[in-house]
Amino acid sequence: TTSFLGHVRARGAALDAGAAEAILVGSDGELIEGAMSNLFLVKDGEVMTPPLAVGALPGITRQVLLELLADLHVRGGERHLTLGDIQVAEEIFVTSSVAEVLPVVSVDGRLVGAGRPGEVTRSLMAAYGELVGAA
Repeated sequence: TTSFLGHVRARGAALDAGAAEAILVGSDGELIEGAMSNLFLVKDGEVMTPPLAVGALPGITRQVLLELLADLHVRGGERHLTLGDIQVAEEIFVTSSVAEVLPVVSVDGRLVGAGRPGEVTRSLMAAYGELVGAA
């Protein structure tokens, strides 16, 4: 099947441009996911990820992070997001089974927040690390 070919090509283009990941956007401008990861944005302490209905894959790490939000008393869940949301996000991170929780410090050369992992991202990285370390 070639259904994953678009993801592979987007990732290749991102790597050629010096980026670690590509963010996939629908024809309507709605954010979907990373080429090889699930995408999360943080704004005003709320963690948001695109809903599966827009084409995001139901990643295992994504689901675990959504469950951890409640345990950590962090607001969040699925939200319809656009490129404009990336521009105002205070924190961005991507997740995958291989990378686990990976902070995004810049998008298209523009710093995200202070250009380093934010407090919410760091707390989720630690909680996820403890969870998989205990497994």
